[in-house]
Amino acid sequence: FVVHARSGILTGLDPRANRRVPPLHHEFVHRLASDRPHLQVTVNGGIGNCAEVAAHRSHGVDIMIGRWALKAPWDVAIATGVAPHDSRGIILNAYQQYCEHELSSGRERNLLR
Repeated sequence: FVVHARSGILTGLDPRANRRVPPLHHEFVHRLASDRPHLQVTVNGGIGNCAEVAAHRSHGVDIMIGRWALKAPWDVAIATGVAPHDSRGIILNAYQQYCEHELSSGRERNLLR
């Protein structure tokens, strides 16, 4: 189960404001994972550095990374153990190939805006 740690306000806030105004409640997601150990829980929302990745993993939850991956793909690669010894150029090249593949699939048209 992917659980977003931020409640969406459906009236009165635009999508951008919804990403920063409602508070994050990572502790709710951690408690869900603790109370339901038979479920695979993935936390989403507000994860933006290596320390936060480690903190969430210490609570036994998987992580979903969004905007951080767009802003600093090399940090994400290091934090997730995908390419800890590769240079930023190698990581960026691999990320560009991934993005091109995703964009050509037609699923992420909103990224072109």
